[in-house]
Amino acid sequence: MDNIKKLPQGKELLDNAVTQINQVAGSSVEKIAPVVYAAIDSMSVEDANRILLADSAAATAYLEKVTREPIRKACEPIIVESLDKKILGEVIVQDSWLLLVDNYNKLAGTTIGKMAKMEPVDMVLEEFVTGKVLDAVFYLIAKEEMNIRKHPTTRISKTIAKTLGWIDAS
Repeated sequence: MDNIKKLPQGKELLDNAVTQINQVAGSSVEKIAPVVYAAIDSMSVEDANRILLADSAAATAYLEKVTREPIRKACEPIIVESLDKKILGEVIVQDSWLLLVDNYNKLAGTTIGKMAKMEPVDMVLEEFVTGKVLDAVFYLIAKEEMNIRKHPTTRISKTIAKTLGWIDAS
């Protein structure tokens, strides 16, 4: 990315693309929760037991295994649609990305680019953004899982706390 910033208008194009990509990620979040909830609802007792007794990333690993593809399918249309929105005048993210990649690849193909060990980029933006959104989702799930495992009482609902308090009082 540092090399891209050195291109004429590279920093501006990259900043615009990153801003739009972040907005795209935010717009796809509403499609993720139902997929995760469905995976939790359909979890077997054996799966739940393995997660409880396993290492600190077991729930995340389980959710990633069973939801990564359904989340990708749910988010991809939103991501594609968002990447086709205008970000600056009549420029859409796709146009900005293609211009950026084209300029970068031209530079990478020059003697200077080869001396700088610049590799040409052949990246489909939709796949790249979708992958980054998925990585971010599972990173946040892992972070929350670690917090829950470290501080389990912070995740107890008021109803459970009342019930447990009633049991303790008996």
